[in-house]
Amino acid sequence: MGRILKKKTDNQKLKLRDKQKQKSDAEPGAEGSSEASKDSPLKEAAKRAAGPKKTDESKKTMQNQEPGYYQKIEQFFREVKAELKKVVWPPKNQAVASTVVVIVLVSIVSSLLGIFDLFLKGLIQMVLK
Repeated sequence: MGRILKKKTDNQKLKLRDKQKQKSDAEPGAEGSSEASKDSPLKEAAKRAAGPKKTDESKKTMQNQEPGYYQKIEQFFREVKAELKKVVWPPKNQAVASTVVVIVLVSIVSSLLGIFDLFLKGLIQMVLK
């Protein structure tokens, strides 16, 4: 839950296939031994008899389909919930101290801007008379 699903690009898919091929080639009992060459036709025949895997096909179709409007909203809120669990909230005393600092700075800046505005207003009225 909370994982963001991304579509893989063609390059990523090719790299993944290459890694899987390398892993299958590196497994013991691969094509090099005589026992493996005897077993491999039997294994291939068993795979053919079993038929194609339906789960792979269903996964491909599910990945190609775009999620609906409500599914996107639902996914968004699941991700928001997961991200809020990761937030480190400050202790109460630190939050209060930060709030006081912000209020003091806002009042100082607004006072300075007000004084500057009054000064410029008086200056402009003197110039226009």
